[in-house]
Amino acid sequence: MKTSVVYVITSSFDDTYLEQMYFSMYSLRMYNPMVNIIIVCDTSTAQSFIGNRKKLMEIANEVIPVEVPTQFNNMQKSRFLKTSLRKYISGDFLYIDNDTIICDDISEIDNMESPLMGVPDFHCDLTEFPGNKSLSILSEKIGLHFDKHKYCFNGGVLYAKDHPISYDLFNCWHSEWIKNLKLGYSTDQQSLFAANEKCGFPIKKMDDAYNCQIIFNGLKYLYRAKIIHYFASGFEKSGNLEQPYLFQNKLHYQYLKENGTLDAECEKGFKSPKGAFVPNVQIVTSFQSEYNNTPFYSMSRNFYYNHSKLIKLMSKIKHILKK
Repeated sequence: MKTSVVYVITSSFDDTYLEQMYFSMYSLRMYNPMVNIIIVCDTSTAQSFIGNRKKLMEIANEVIPVEVPTQFNNMQKSRFLKTSLRKYISGDFLYIDNDTIICDDISEIDNMESPLMGVPDFHCDLTEFPGNKSLSILSEKIGLHFDKHKYCFNGGVLYAKDHPISYDLFNCWHSEWIKNLKLGYSTDQQSLFAANEKCGFPIKKMDDAYNCQIIFNGLKYLYRAKIIHYFASGFEKSGNLEQPYLFQNKLHYQYLKENGTLDAECEKGFKSPKGAFVPNVQIVTSFQSEYNNTPFYSMSRNFYYNHSKLIKLMSKIKHILKK
């Protein structure tokens, strides 16, 4: 495999981002043993690679520390690095987010013809995209032509050839991110959307199997997925609530952090990542999904989580009264 795989990390001893990246690299190496793995990080993160953290880094072939402006927080530093990757990496590369599990051979990526490729966010075009209204408002605000876009590409997995078009896109992406950060948009997704238009829409659609977003319309691609993107947004706020995909549950990352090794459940999960779901998982329709994203559901779920015994008791009383 000639294409390098690149990760970006900004992390400290207080989080589990390094452990998330390790899980992704571990699965990548399992199914692609000869792949060249490159990690790009800020200098303070590089200085934290000691003890178990240093051991976790040994799976990579190369670590590239970069000086990042100190006024940025860790999340902003990671976006600074991600949007400027082309400055630090030579050759063709596949960028992969840390909240991913690789589950197959990805060497066919060497045969990609287009200089830039990605998978649409939510696996759909803009007519069905859940965030099209807010994206349309943003487009008008920053002078884009929303109606000219077919997709909003997900930035979690991006293929980039060592090609002038690729360099132009990343330069524009970084500039747009710096500009949009001042408008309050610290994530990279909106800036990628803007850069794609301003560079003449160079990003072409890649097979959805390379970024199977299992939480958002990705189940129909799971059977042939090469990369599973489980999304760790809100990871630190999830508390102890069990998540549907095994590798979404932070107790496994905490175990790795404390012991420097994988727990038995994860070792089993890596052997069959497409089936690595917790025992009780249900598929819901779009209506249920919309309801699950309402503030009312969030409040009721939290109430049930904190008072489950009371709710179960009330259910029993209701059942008895019915008789």
